Formats: sequence, C-alpha cells, structure tokens
Amino acid sequence: MGRRVCDILVIGGGPAGASCAAHLARGGARVVLLEAGRGREKACGGCLTAPAWAELGWPDALGATAVREASFEAPGGRIALGVADEVMLVDRPRLDAWLLGQAESAGATVLRAAARHLARDAGGWTVETDAGPVGGRILVGADGCRSRVRAALVGPWRGSDLAFGASVGPAWSEVSPAAGRPGLVRAIFFSRRFLADLDGGGEVGPRPWHGYAYVFGGAERPAMGVWGRGRLAVPVLRRLASGAWRADGAGRPWPIHGRWSPCAGSTSLYNLPTGGRDWLVVGDAAGHTSPITGEGIRFALVGGRLAAEAILDGRPEEWRDRWQAAFGQELRWGVRLVEVIERAGVHRRWVRGAGRSRFLAAALGELAFARVPSRRFVMAGLARALVEMALRPAPTGPHRSGAITGPSG
Repeated sequence: MGRRVCDILVIGGGPAGASCAAHLARGGARVVLLEAGRGREKACGGCLTAPAWAELGWPDALGATAVREASFEAPGGRIALGVADEVMLVDRPRLDAWLLGQAESAGATVLRAAARHLARDAGGWTVETDAGPVGGRILVGADGCRSRVRAALVGPWRGSDLAFGASVGPAWSEVSPAAGRPGLVRAIFFSRRFLADLDGGGEVGPRPWHGYAYVFGGAERPAMGVWGRGRLAVPVLRRLASGAWRADGAGRPWPIHGRWSPCAGSTSLYNLPTGGRDWLVVGDAAGHTSPITGEGIRFALVGGRLAAEAILDGRPEEWRDRWQAAFGQELRWGVRLVEVIERAGVHRRWVRGAGRSRFLAAALGELAFARVPSRRFVMAGLARALVEMALRPAPTGPHRSGAITGPSG
C-alpha cells in the first residue's frame, strides 16, 4: 500500500482534533485526520458551558438539552440554583460524530485507522497506521491523555497531574426518580468517612479527596459518573450505581466506562512544551482541562481552532503563546483554587456556608459553568464571602439562590 501524503496530519478525532482539522481544511490545508475509536462510550458527562456552546455555533443538529437547574450537594448542605444561560447537555457520541462530519465537510480526509508508530525525517513525519503509512509536514497530537505524540515529544505524565473519570449511561427507566431528571445537573461532594468505607478507600490521604459525582440530566438519557484524583472514582460510582441512583427492579448492572484525564497538580504542568516548528499537542494531550471541574471540551474546541490558526499563519511554534493568552491564566488560577480546596476541604464548607453568603451561592455555579474566572474568585471572592458569612445568620434547610446569569458582582 502506498504512502498517503498531506500537509497536516492530525491524530485523534475528538473535539480537539476534529476542531483543528476543520479549521485547517477551511483554510486550504490538505489534512488527514486519523481516528480509530468511534463507537465506544466515553467517560464524559457531555456538559457544554456557554463558552463551549458558543464556540460550536449553537447547532440544532446535536439535540442538546438546556440546563435549567443545578444542585451542589455535600454532607450538611445543598445549594439549589436556577440556570438562565446557554449551558447545554449533549450526547457525547453524537457530538463526536457531528464534529467529525464538520471536519469532513470542510475538506479534511478522515481515515478510520489507529496510529501505530511515529517517525520523523527531514521532510516531516510518517505515521504507520492500520491502513498503511501516512506522511505529513506537521503533526498534531489530539489523541487524548494517553497521546503517542505527547509521550514521544513531551514525556510521560506525572501521577500528580492526572485524574480518573468513570461513568455509566443507563436509560431513564432504570434510574431512581430521586437521582435526577431532564434539565437538572447535580454535583455531589463526599465526606472522608464515606470514601474511607469504600473498597480502595485506603487511597484517601491526609488531604480531602478532590473530586465529585455528577448526574447530568440529558433528555434522551442521563450521564452519570464520578471524576477525581486517584482511583476512587470507580468504587464511588459502583456504590452509587448499585444503590442510590438505581431504580427498584432495574435490570442488569450498568457497564462502567473509565478514562484518565489531565488534572494539573501544580502550575508547572503548563510550563512544559506543547509544540514546535513541526508538531503540536492539543486538548487532553496538552493537559488542557479545568483542574476544578475536569471540563475539557471547551478548551479542546478553542485550542483546536487556535492551533489551526497558528499553523495556517505559518507559525506553529506560536501555538503556546496563543493558548496561554486565551486560557492559560484560567488554568493556572484553577490550580491555585484546587490547592485551597484540597487543603481545607473548602467545597463542603462552601456548600454549608452558602446560605450566609450570596457570593458563595452564586460563585459555585458560576465557576462550575465557566461564568466567572478562577483568579477573580481567589483574589476577591474569598474575603467577600468571609465577611458575608460573619454578618448573616446560618440558614435552616437547603439554600436556594437566584439564576446564574453572569459573574457575581
């Protein structure tokens, strides 16, 4: 079989790779997109924040479900919020198929094959695939957390920069009515006692576990899962999926799908290289997920576009400067906020204290849905919240705030 040749070779057809390939093809580049993993379930909730939804162009074809309510829950408290913004829930396989279709419509060649080996020479790159060799002048690694491109050109991940997500996707008929409903997003934080009681709970270290369970109420089916540092996601999800989330009389056990994802343990992750004159890594392969929530689709879509623009401008080495300017500070301040959360168990105190701080009640939802920068909250919000909590009496029962419409004052 002959060697296929292109200008840009993109490995990975998720949001980052498909976005990059589509923008490159629209700009006139000859693009081959390698994608071997279609058809498998992903450990992803499919929640698109307003910036991510806008980056997609608000497409009707995805059959998205608008989020109308959000609930943040922890031992001793709950915050209930109305969501008056374009936060959408999408079926992840449908989103991936739609994005691949956009890349093909733009003129990219989608090759259903896995990358097996990378080789670099004076003319660029040759990638050995199931369908034969493919050559390209520039190589884009959009192949997720376990990226071959990243492993070859950046190096292995540090364990402290990884989190694990596990998910199930049952039909609504199998889900307990108390677990959720269409249009509702739930985030659930746990006590150390709950975590220590699980198989594998010995992994709970001296600091509170950074992670949460979620129920995202899509109209067709819910996305339910757990995301966090270490390997506790699976035992937490197994407990919930066999108990509190499961309807009486539900059939077979729900299959659990899992994957590793980046979750920066320190800002030094963002000092590592993400590209050069003839290569780039984007999306999860670049470490671009929110350290607070695990959101990655928004950074993948925006990053894919910015990487394509740098390549089309003839300056792929500027990719790093472009993503740093667009969202680098948000990621760095997210790490700092997570450090505070892990050291002090802030999320549980946050939920309990929200009834005495209007800022805390609104800011939790706004951080979760990417409506307020982490830096703004860390610099000014904590002091404001402490003052409000000192001046207002403790509430009784779950606290309900107004709609999330924009950054708090």
